[in-house]
Amino acid sequence: FYTPKPPTQMLRSLVGSEMCIRDRSLTQTAAYMKKSKLFIGNDSGLSHMASATKLKSIVLFGPTNDVIYGPFMQDSQVIRTNESYDYFKSINIDKTKSYMDSISVEKIYFTLQKNNYCE
Repeated sequence: FYTPKPPTQMLRSLVGSEMCIRDRSLTQTAAYMKKSKLFIGNDSGLSHMASATKLKSIVLFGPTNDVIYGPFMQDSQVIRTNESYDYFKSINIDKTKSYMDSISVEKIYFTLQKNNYCE
């Protein structure tokens, strides 16, 4: 009898381990990134730091422009919400709402597999 793994377990099994960095200085965070194999996160200062430290990245984008703000590393990937940047430009953004719900763990899992980011 086959029981599929929950999405977060699928990601852990592919990546091998995970680390959540909290309460660290930017210098400490950059040092952790230099020793890491992959960064997965939203469009933020940390995703730009990952790119600056030449860390492979999967960067998640919602209302911001991934063409301008996406990672510049060749082997990094962008995952957008189902809505395009042009869609977000056409609406009034509600800053109290998250627009990231259409990015599933399965999309991230598929991107990891497709780009051989797995151990």
